[in-house]
Amino acid sequence: MNPLVGRMTPSTGSGLSCWTGYYYNSTLVGGSVPCQGTCVHVNGTYSNQTVDVFACEPAGLCTDGNHLSLPGLDGWCCQDSSNCNAAGYTIPPPPSPAPSMPPPIICNEGLYMNNKSISQSAQKLCYGNCASISLAMNNNTTFTVATCDPLTLCNRLNLSNSCHVMPQQVLSGCCCDSNLCIDPVNKPSPSPSKLSCWVGYANNGTLRGGTIPCDGGTCLHVNGSYSGQQVDIFACEPLGLCTSSGHLNVAGLDGYCCNGADNCNANGFTIPTQPTPTPALPLPIICNEGIYMNNTAIGTPKQKLCYGNCASITGNLGASNFTAATCDPLTLCDNLDLINSCHQMPAKVISGCCCNSNLCIDPAANVQPTPPPPPPGSIKCFIGL
Repeated sequence: MNPLVGRMTPSTGSGLSCWTGYYYNSTLVGGSVPCQGTCVHVNGTYSNQTVDVFACEPAGLCTDGNHLSLPGLDGWCCQDSSNCNAAGYTIPPPPSPAPSMPPPIICNEGLYMNNKSISQSAQKLCYGNCASISLAMNNNTTFTVATCDPLTLCNRLNLSNSCHVMPQQVLSGCCCDSNLCIDPVNKPSPSPSKLSCWVGYANNGTLRGGTIPCDGGTCLHVNGSYSGQQVDIFACEPLGLCTSSGHLNVAGLDGYCCNGADNCNANGFTIPTQPTPTPALPLPIICNEGIYMNNTAIGTPKQKLCYGNCASITGNLGASNFTAATCDPLTLCDNLDLINSCHQMPAKVISGCCCNSNLCIDPAANVQPTPPPPPPGSIKCFIGL
């Protein structure tokens, strides 16, 4: 066993171990893993944030000058000593006592750019978790490292079968504990078995909406400034459209996803106190759940049993409209004061619809709720000359 990793991962035979993790906010996070390649250190300033990412580079991408020969990356490699890629940093001591080894799993190890492999990924026996660290670079480029987790990384990120995007949206990470559970090219991000997401919108800094279960999906937050107005829309994204870096992989959308904790897509916002006592559940209905661009579904919407209303939230993104169809957590339609109807905010940037019958909202088929006719005898007419 390799003492550098606290008895977490068997030695590969090369004798080289590399620091795997990141340096951010003056803190080095991660641990050592055996490496049958070279140690790599990628750094730079992205979105005005200084970021350093450390990994094992198994594919021989480094040049003879020990620089990472990839456009858009400022990186260098070394293999003269263990953890040489973290030289000059204060390496935290390994946990004591050393944790017992979990059952082994197989993890992908490699480097990726925009979810396309830039190396020949290796499959590695790992006594810990499969993990990934992603760096959102400039020009809509994302660099991802897939690796075996030295346990300390996922523990520090507090991730278990889930992903998380840092508040500044520059760094993100994923951790999971089953064979090949992280594959940036072919698989969606790992999700916990039970996850709840904030569904609603933010207007003038005020959060509206509520929490709903998001079965097997991720929590989504789309934001930006359109028509001079700040727009934030929150939803459950059930289709696996988010990449392992946590960014929404759809052209024209500035969004990110997470599944590290309930309501993680509303981090940084003050979640309003939910009504007490909790309202009684209405009869269940079936609602479409999905996301749409210009009323065209992105992926295949799901049909979900909903104890509330079917609802939709639409953001006017200039020349395009982005719509999230969802189950209403009761508070959203109450906040919008909508019953079987639609409404557009005065600034015409956000609009919403609510209704209480099966599949009463379907943006792709242009199905929207219409107010019910008034009951007989409720209309009064003037009679006379």
